[in-house]
Amino acid sequence: MTEQERQKELTQTLFARLEKVTPELFAEFLDERVGKEIKCLNCGSLDIAIPQAQVITVGPDGSSNESYVSFIRIESFEPRYSLLNYQYRLICKNCGFTSHYATYPVLNWIEKEKGIY
Repeated sequence: MTEQERQKELTQTLFARLEKVTPELFAEFLDERVGKEIKCLNCGSLDIAIPQAQVITVGPDGSSNESYVSFIRIESFEPRYSLLNYQYRLICKNCGFTSHYATYPVLNWIEKEKGIY
């Protein structure tokens, strides 16, 4: 296996894990760990958005549409394919303040508590 193939495989594996986090699962995680009322840390507004992405699959047997919580990559000294380099965002619709949640605790909760691998 070439280095380029290895990196492609690592990226696909990482993204497959990150894309398991649906808006519903992320909301369950936040409800359990933070509470029912998510407020902006800057202005106190309850009008919070969670960026999402969709994967649309079209084939001979029909199509499917799946949503997941959009994630961002941050620059750090961690290995390139570490979960520690990725975060989920919550954006206040009132003032634009963005708060971030590390992906590792969210994925750990989904895999252990929900049994989704």
